[in-house]
Amino acid sequence: MTILQQIKSQYRLDWDGTHGVRHWARVRRNGRIIGEYWGLCPKGIRVVDLFAIFHDACRENEYTDPDHGPRGAALAHSMRDQLDLDAWQLKNLLLACEIHTSCMRDPSLPPVVKTCLDADRCDLGRVGIRLHLDYIHNLKAIKMVQTLTGQRLV
Repeated sequence: MTILQQIKSQYRLDWDGTHGVRHWARVRRNGRIIGEYWGLCPKGIRVVDLFAIFHDACRENEYTDPDHGPRGAALAHSMRDQLDLDAWQLKNLLLACEIHTSCMRDPSLPPVVKTCLDADRCDLGRVGIRLHLDYIHNLKAIKMVQTLTGQRLV
């Protein structure tokens, strides 16, 4: 069973819903665009790709679910042997999942985590939320996503 199949087997919401696989695909696309801007190495891009599928994988509803990030991190941690990550990658994947709903702009975060957070936030428009600059780590990268995807973000 692939990683995605395992996640799908435990996913409680509509697979094609607001926080489902289509959202994950957009987060991955956004993350790759932002990651290119930051100059992330392939190891960093792997973190971004995995963040896209784990960050909302354990949501219990489509609305308020403040603990879904830590649950997604716990799921990733439980599957760590299948993910083929080194310690740096796993640490950053887990951190990004854990804080993705609550973290405001934080200059001390590693670029790979900032990329994950911004990639997810670039897709807030799907639920009618506009980006707030206090939550964006790299406005130039966000504008690049906006240009390449045609989304109105800021």
